[in-house]
Amino acid sequence: MSKPEVSQASTMAFTEMALYVKAVAQKYGQEEALRLMYDTFWTYGSQVGGMLGQQFEGKEVTAPDILGAMAPIFDSVGFVFEVTASTPAQVTAKFTTCPIAAACYAVGMPTKPFCSNLGIPLCNAIVQAIHPRATWADIRHRESADDYCLEQVTIR
Repeated sequence: MSKPEVSQASTMAFTEMALYVKAVAQKYGQEEALRLMYDTFWTYGSQVGGMLGQQFEGKEVTAPDILGAMAPIFDSVGFVFEVTASTPAQVTAKFTTCPIAAACYAVGMPTKPFCSNLGIPLCNAIVQAIHPRATWADIRHRESADDYCLEQVTIR
């Protein structure tokens, strides 16, 4: 499958997830739905990060190393990003294509709460499992479908 086809397929899957979260929010309240999503993706990210971190055992890990280890995950679900700044302690990436945001727009959900409780905890848990002093941050959140996000891995 081409990158656009992968992104489209992932958008469909994330749209189904967004619809499910909307239904849970209607039944149990938005706060509870988002808390459940956050906890679920933090746990999953910790597991994924533990597996990814094995490749760095006994090695000094840089922020670009961490993003590089995560890149196949992003590629597999159709995200498009490019590194815009990089030092050993910090790497910033511009995400232009985001199937999560596309799914939110498709079902009329705001992207920020969805990302803050799915993508951010997932990525933050991954980077912290790889390096305990690493963090993932959404330093610029997209304002519209044709906008972009800036994401940053920092090692303190």
